[in-house]
Amino acid sequence: MKARLPVVLASADNMALSTTTVWVPCSLVPGEMYRLRALVEGVERTQENAALVRLEMPGFTELPPGRGVSHSDNVGPYLYLRTGPNTSRTDRFFTVSAPVHRIGVMAWSSRGPAELRSLTVERVEENLPTSFFLSFDVEALPLRAPGDLIESLVWGRVGGGEYGIGRICSILEQHGLVGNFLVDFASCGAEGDAAERRIVDFLAERGHEVHLHLHSERLAQLWGLKAVDGKSIFLDTTTYDLARRMLEFTITRYERAVGKPARLFRAGGYKTNSDLVLAAGALGIEALSNFRDGLTGDQGEGAVGGEPFVWENGVLEIPVDASSPEASTFENFLGKYEAVALRKTVERTFNMVMHSWSLTKRSPTGFQDTHSPEYEERFHRICDHVRANGQAHGYSAYLDQNPRTRPEVRVGDVWVAQPARQVVVATEGAAMVGCGICRAVFSRRMMVDGACPSCRSTPAARQLWSVVDEYGDLFAEREVLAVRLGPAEQRELLGRASRTDIVVDWPVAGQPDASTDCVLGLDLTAGDADVADSIAEAVRVLRPAGLLVLTASPTAAPEELGELLAKQLTVAAVPALDPATGAVSRIYLAHKATAF
Repeated sequence: MKARLPVVLASADNMALSTTTVWVPCSLVPGEMYRLRALVEGVERTQENAALVRLEMPGFTELPPGRGVSHSDNVGPYLYLRTGPNTSRTDRFFTVSAPVHRIGVMAWSSRGPAELRSLTVERVEENLPTSFFLSFDVEALPLRAPGDLIESLVWGRVGGGEYGIGRICSILEQHGLVGNFLVDFASCGAEGDAAERRIVDFLAERGHEVHLHLHSERLAQLWGLKAVDGKSIFLDTTTYDLARRMLEFTITRYERAVGKPARLFRAGGYKTNSDLVLAAGALGIEALSNFRDGLTGDQGEGAVGGEPFVWENGVLEIPVDASSPEASTFENFLGKYEAVALRKTVERTFNMVMHSWSLTKRSPTGFQDTHSPEYEERFHRICDHVRANGQAHGYSAYLDQNPRTRPEVRVGDVWVAQPARQVVVATEGAAMVGCGICRAVFSRRMMVDGACPSCRSTPAARQLWSVVDEYGDLFAEREVLAVRLGPAEQRELLGRASRTDIVVDWPVAGQPDASTDCVLGLDLTAGDADVADSIAEAVRVLRPAGLLVLTASPTAAPEELGELLAKQLTVAAVPALDPATGAVSRIYLAHKATAF
């Protein structure tokens, strides 16, 4: 997956905020979508919303200032920046209703000191259509109804009406949409084959897709299994053998009821671990839908930006983007959609999970036994949004589309309670941090000069990894000439490059003209011969349309470096955070013209 470079319209760095507004030029227009990202550092007494961004928008008075923008009589249109005692990240989308010629940053009220480490405003260039997945977990779990679980929770027969899968199908069909119904073959099969088969036949006759779902804790109860510690048995704690046994049960019940090979599986509660991924691949499951932000070692904004990816054993993962959106406000749903789907610049998907009982709500008794007209009306609005912004897909129809190259994630990177990866044990009471390069977890006090105690990666390399995580693989299918890159950094950052050459240090004077697609340099400092000469040499060895990726050392002046690059290249500077040290810097992504 090649990355698209962001179009940065405004930026600001390293300033202590006060109640006096600092203005930055910025040209924003109605009808465009923009993304604001910022890192703000606070102290122990810094409160929430201690900083904000003002939008100078004199023509908005007859309209709301824009989506995602608030208005105050004191400061005019504005957006809050997230703040707190440590480094806080803001990442939000917005539109404006009138032209904006400059933005301002300032502290708000007396909510404690705040220092702006970095801020960018980017234009979201492409309005890609979205591939929506409307999925419904069909389950009849105890404690959600007093009895007649399938009648109440699957068919939704409560209060004299029917608000379950039949009504959901009717709404989908009214909007011309296909649904994916993932049947829990433990809870729905607990009352026998006939009840389970009736559910599957009904959904198939209505023309919707049926897939696999399993609440392993319910299956464990039916099998008489108990965990040693007395806790419920979920699929994120099972061994490979038990995960495979449970999947084999689910696949057998599915294929007997549906008469087709099983293709996609979702675990109850999205519970997953590396053994489940491996077992699914071994049993021929083509796709999983368990992944959510924070489940893999590539944390940041979520692995590979939340787009579909392939586990190293060939199983496709379609990440979950929204759970039970009908139960929240429609405005919250729109905000979630914009924050997640618009970030996906290569393959835009939006995967929603609802339930067979999603049109009912819990009464004071704790049971799903009351129809919710509000949830149903919201579901209609969600369907309208799907029609207006893309296409609803069945998972099988999506899998049948022409194959495409997707990012690959190592199975061993799944985060679980007991991670199956290297862990460096911290001393008691020490805060734990992680390395995005090798996935080790350790105490911050174990680092020397910011180096990871496991792979020795530098803060600059980890900052670069955060940008790759954000924008996609910058180096895929490129010939890369890399300066100052260790073995672990080379393996993780440049694993999809078509060729990699390593240079010990700047400059790169010994390389032929126009000999490489990409030059990667870490920690360019004022002491590297002459910085201008080093940049000139990098430009010389790049082919037309080549990419220079550069990180600046803390001792380098970022403004001067940016100016030097802009004289010869088209430059985008994006903020980058190393979570292990908290160090913030800018990564320069600079393209050489096709006819330079």
